[in-house]
Amino acid sequence: MHKYKQGTLLAWEEVQKHSRYVKEQAMRQFIRLFPQVKDRTCSTLTWGDETEYLLIRLNHEEQRAYLTCNNGKVISDVKRYQAENSSRNTDTIGCCWTPEFTAHIVESTPLKPFGGTSFGLEFVQRNLKFRREQINSVLVGDDVTEDICISLSYFPRYWCRDSIIPSKYSSQSTPTLVDSLHIQDFMTPLPRCRAVSENIPKRNGFCPSIHIPVFRDESTDSNIAVSLMDGERVPEARPWFIPATGPEQAAGVACLQLTFQCSDFSEARLLHDQLAPLCPIMIALSAATPICKGYLMDWDCRYNILSGCFDYRTAAERGIEPLKDSPFIIPKSPWSTVNGYVSRENVTFNDVQYPYDDDIYKEFLTAEGIDTCFARHMARLFVGDPLFVMEQNLHQTESSSNHLQNIVGTRWPSVKLKMPEEDDEKAGWRVEFRPMGIQLTDFENTAYLIFMVLLTRAVLKLKLDFVMPLSKVDSNMDKASARDASRQQTFAFRAEPSAGRIKTTAQWIRDYVLEHPEYKQDSIVSGKICYDLVKLCSDIQQETVEPEHLDHLVQ
Repeated sequence: MHKYKQGTLLAWEEVQKHSRYVKEQAMRQFIRLFPQVKDRTCSTLTWGDETEYLLIRLNHEEQRAYLTCNNGKVISDVKRYQAENSSRNTDTIGCCWTPEFTAHIVESTPLKPFGGTSFGLEFVQRNLKFRREQINSVLVGDDVTEDICISLSYFPRYWCRDSIIPSKYSSQSTPTLVDSLHIQDFMTPLPRCRAVSENIPKRNGFCPSIHIPVFRDESTDSNIAVSLMDGERVPEARPWFIPATGPEQAAGVACLQLTFQCSDFSEARLLHDQLAPLCPIMIALSAATPICKGYLMDWDCRYNILSGCFDYRTAAERGIEPLKDSPFIIPKSPWSTVNGYVSRENVTFNDVQYPYDDDIYKEFLTAEGIDTCFARHMARLFVGDPLFVMEQNLHQTESSSNHLQNIVGTRWPSVKLKMPEEDDEKAGWRVEFRPMGIQLTDFENTAYLIFMVLLTRAVLKLKLDFVMPLSKVDSNMDKASARDASRQQTFAFRAEPSAGRIKTTAQWIRDYVLEHPEYKQDSIVSGKICYDLVKLCSDIQQETVEPEHLDHLVQ
């Protein structure tokens, strides 16, 4: 979970000017902090999830669905509701809500971590239902319009002109959709979100983009017509591909993540390495995103879109142009697989050479109790620049950790090793598992969460070993987003991971579109199809419709 803070952003030119200074300050903060937390232990298994939801308005009269970009207001209303109804709260864990990068997504987490007796599937599912009931209690509706909050990975017509209600119009019962929309209409109005959106293209010298293969049906036009927002940066058009450009287009997806608190530093390193090869497998199994910008994709997952649109490497760092100002060629996007195993016994499997800042690496080696493997892992995070700096936080003492959190927080590997928080003695070494797609129902999301928790316990108890050369993990990741990958692709693995007998959420969504009476075999997800799909998903989540023919939803 991100901790959003208000403040004044430095202009990108100032961030670049102070980049080395900020990294050196972050380095000193780590050297001071690591000896204090390296031996911290936790005796009890605890964990928590981050479950994200889309805010949508259904217009039953028009039979259209629209995004409502007002997560700040919704969260304020939920907090007010929580305060007014605290005495009637029957859930022993509780929940809290935070805004996500785009203004139509909210993130929920447990107020207290799961663990001990609060572990079983029924207990966790009850908490997820409690969250859904809580946020739905503050959403409005009448016979014509209905505001809903659903666990859907991607709004089918995200970034299309006819499908967004900017926050300034969201309070109107039947708002007029304006013809002119700007990128900022999609964004959560917080400095960090704006900085990432604006500074990635400035650092690159171009806006990162990706061309997504369209699903080719009988009547699909090779020239993909995607409506443009005012201020949108347009990539070069390619036949048979859907263009996506900039972080704000990729960030419109919801996901399911979970964080494990480990017993100590050694266990956290082990778990990080064992979970890394599982990421492509879990991406394929939890696939839930077959539609992008109103078109059926030939992919089923969100991950490649995020990787391409959050890629802040310059052309030189990508190896496209000669190295000049950039000292390193960086082999992959910062939103990708892990850049290396962190346990000493697994170093030989790091066959993808990811660069690291040698000067900072040598300084890290001076930290009390650090070994070369972990020092190199940390130095890899210092390749590149900080993406933003708050003016009031530029000059810090070594007793602060803000610059360190800034550096680490703008690298997005599929598995993230997290240091304990200095000011929270209960916090230990943690591992965040980030690749899974959000599912339609609380039962499904609970099942994925519990499965991953049980898997980590099995890894530690039975000493299972999934580690393989990192190049094979990267190769698996390339396959994981493909259409119906869980049944059609062959993954390198130490055991057979899936029989692929059950449809993924992505495959179910794709089949629903293909079988819809208004679908014209042209790969386009129309406004009516979008409405019917979103309404069905909402009805399934509210348990007002039986999930007929959905084997993967049957409890």
